[in-house]
Amino acid sequence: MKNWKNIDAITRDVVLQNIADQFELQGDSNLVTKKLNTKCGRLLSSSSHKLHQIYKKLVQSHGAEYARSHPPKNVKLELWTELIDGRWIIEDWLEKSRKNSAHRNKISGKHRCGTKALAVRVDEETNNNDGQVPELAKIFKDVHFNSNTNMWIHHEDEATYETILKVQEDHCQDPNAIPLTQEVISNLVFKRKFGIVKGLGMRPSSSLFTKLKLIQGTEKWKGQRTIQSSLKKDPRIFK
Repeated sequence: MKNWKNIDAITRDVVLQNIADQFELQGDSNLVTKKLNTKCGRLLSSSSHKLHQIYKKLVQSHGAEYARSHPPKNVKLELWTELIDGRWIIEDWLEKSRKNSAHRNKISGKHRCGTKALAVRVDEETNNNDGQVPELAKIFKDVHFNSNTNMWIHHEDEATYETILKVQEDHCQDPNAIPLTQEVISNLVFKRKFGIVKGLGMRPSSSLFTKLKLIQGTEKWKGQRTIQSSLKKDPRIFK
């Protein structure tokens, strides 16, 4: 199975066209294409990861030989063995995988917003609130605080949240002060971390999800399923 960026251009174009035929794509065409490629790459990588987890469980429960000859129902044996021989038993690949996993565990910027882009969340709340942009503090807490466990996702998140509130409180002490916009507050708190500012929806985002309008409802679900289906239909992707 190839990485999306290493798949030949003709195959990528076929998949992208299949998606374009089912959506009304809006916005700058180069940005839309870039985001589509990013999404396809992540879905392909995610599919490969899930297959690897299945393989490891089979090895643990039934042994390597059994795992090799029993691929999941929706995976051809040829692809299955290619993944095993080309990746999952290669020490260099395994070492790289372990390092990547360790690196992800060290990342402090974790959240609980799932696959929905933060910019999309902000856009939805804005539309449901008569065009009023939601407060940065609310958005930040929504995606970094787990109300079920009553805990922050990361220990630094609570301090960041308190900083956001303090910036607002300090500014409002002056009765003549002009209220800060949410973008200004985000700049004061996150400094030059523009990716965070854009991700929180405080600035216009070129995110794929803000540029797609599904021809028929259920935007997110249908979008993901269509891309996944397009990836699976073209056998050249898995060569």
